[in-house]
Amino acid sequence: MTKECEPCGSADRVCCGGIEGTCNSGLSCEGGVCIGCEIINLKWQNSQGKNISRAVDGQTIYALVTGSSSCEGEKLDSLIIYEKDDALLDRKNDEIYTTPSDLLAFASDNKVNIPWKAVFLESDASPENTFLFKTNFNDLISQSPTLELIWCNEVYQLEEVPYKIQTCSDYNNLTENNKVQCEADCTGAAVKEASSLAIENTQNAKCIYTNKKCELAYSTDADPDLPGFLGEEFICRISYSTMQECVPSDNYRTVSFSSDKINLATNIAVSDLNNDCSACQEENSLGYCEREVLCPKITKLPFFTFFNFLLAIITISLVYALIGIFKNRLFSR
Repeated sequence: MTKECEPCGSADRVCCGGIEGTCNSGLSCEGGVCIGCEIINLKWQNSQGKNISRAVDGQTIYALVTGSSSCEGEKLDSLIIYEKDDALLDRKNDEIYTTPSDLLAFASDNKVNIPWKAVFLESDASPENTFLFKTNFNDLISQSPTLELIWCNEVYQLEEVPYKIQTCSDYNNLTENNKVQCEADCTGAAVKEASSLAIENTQNAKCIYTNKKCELAYSTDADPDLPGFLGEEFICRISYSTMQECVPSDNYRTVSFSSDKINLATNIAVSDLNNDCSACQEENSLGYCEREVLCPKITKLPFFTFFNFLLAIITISLVYALIGIFKNRLFSR
């Protein structure tokens, strides 16, 4: 009886003593090892290279296909993103994005990485919020885990008072999904915060989620891939020492802050011998930078939103339906 192939190394598979026919479709058996390209896994990732299962409306994310060690130069037959419909209603998943063929080749790292802007379909009155993607390679269909899409919160509430999200730390005040919204930064808070702090030589400001909280981080290199966000190991992170309390009549407040160099893999600060993360030239007596920044801005919650509109339409339809039923019963007597 022929046994199943056993995993070997990162991707290659032992051919069970060199017996032909024990390799997966599309692979050949040479010297007791299955040779060729096969799909290892499919994942969703964000721009920071982290695996995700949730994304925010409007966020650019990545459909990542990882192949075996022989996939460089090979090409997927297709990669299609679907809106997953409710299985209880026995509806077919809606095809919403087909990847152009020139993007389907495996790179030197044996991966295919497809960017996609995750958005609710405007044509849907009640859009689904779950997505997946499928690949076809050598007639073998593979399916990714599902991805849940959520709306972007631009407002948080403290003691029932609504405030606009203006800084990365404001995402910590959301009652749910604060991590995914922090990393997506759907309100553009990082750029606003970095600008208000006037940090020297700031490039590529982003919100990052470390130590169970959202914080401002930035690079000092003009290359958007360096450092930290898309490949490098280190990044500069802002930490606040003091924040002056605001009263309703205040427009600005004074904040004290510093910047340290952290290892993204461990979230631990490391030595910054070259002062790569120096946030300012002039520090106060305690070694912190000081700036005047805008106080948290109180905002008005929208009175009538799109969801209110949908609810009103559904309510009106139900009322008319009930009136119709009542009239039919009345005239049938």
